[in-house]
Amino acid sequence: MLSILVKASAIYLVSTGVTGATVKTYKPVLDTGSCGFMISAADLPNWNITWAHTFPLGWEFLSSSKKLYSGRWIPYEIVFKNAASNLFDIKATLPILAVEERSVCPDYDEAVDTYFCPVPSGTVESMPTGIRLMGIGFGRQPDGQPQGYPDKNPLLSVSSIAGVSVPVTGSTSYRPGYIITADGITVGLTSSSMTSFSPKTVKLTHPSTTPLDTRDWLPVPVCISVNSGTCAPGNGLIDTGIDQSYMHLPSAGTTVVRTVFPIVDAGQTVQWKFGTAVDGYVVAADFVVGDTVGMEQGVVPREISLWKHPASEGVTPRVNTGRHILRRWAVAFDAIFGSLSFAAA
Repeated sequence: MLSILVKASAIYLVSTGVTGATVKTYKPVLDTGSCGFMISAADLPNWNITWAHTFPLGWEFLSSSKKLYSGRWIPYEIVFKNAASNLFDIKATLPILAVEERSVCPDYDEAVDTYFCPVPSGTVESMPTGIRLMGIGFGRQPDGQPQGYPDKNPLLSVSSIAGVSVPVTGSTSYRPGYIITADGITVGLTSSSMTSFSPKTVKLTHPSTTPLDTRDWLPVPVCISVNSGTCAPGNGLIDTGIDQSYMHLPSAGTTVVRTVFPIVDAGQTVQWKFGTAVDGYVVAADFVVGDTVGMEQGVVPREISLWKHPASEGVTPRVNTGRHILRRWAVAFDAIFGSLSFAAA
């Protein structure tokens, strides 16, 4: 086992094995667009292929970058240090994807492809270095991450806080989940931390009536429109890992100008409404593409890519908002009750 100490933006990886073993420092990207903690196998102290290959094969495909990461899911103990002080530790144990191979795979098919890229673009990297990605998202399995269940989520695998055991299913005083703001993240939910969120809550849905893990939820529902066109209900992702946005909409009812495909031209309007028509929309973001002030201070993404699909393709409308939306709202994910809540930032 290894212990990972997290303080502010840095992760310190300390071997608990042989005395004098290598100590390394890592600075991970916190990513709601993926689920699973990825670190380069080459950067793990005492890693060797014989030992590593006794663990399950793993992979994650990140659709925004078209990168496929493959390796082995190896169990580690993680210790999150309080970002402001050393007053308490938060501990978790979960499999980490020790990445042995990385490739750019533009034609990756989530429905059939797995850990191997059939037609890579450029050279496939063997034993790449420098990978540090802590994925804490939910509902990511259909988007190239079929192994991205809650057991791979570091923030849903907390076993103790300040030495006090925490049940993974929660208790009357603590629920597994997190709060994300533009400035950082809070691990776990309490009644006091959720006070400002209660009026603006979107109920989530399980992927089936018999989910493999009751903490597993589909993406947040959202209604998406461009230039006051038809509002298309679909899936939303508030992605901390990127500052641009990606949208997929039906061809019918969507009129958009993209001089350089698929980039949406400046001056066009976009609306995202979180929630459903049945339960009510709890918050909405309306903005003009290319608004300089909005890009620097507001919710406007740096760039928006948009694809239109005919009904025959059967593509579910969806939007990856990017992280700028966190400038307007903090969001809280409750893995037990199944909700995503919003509060003014």
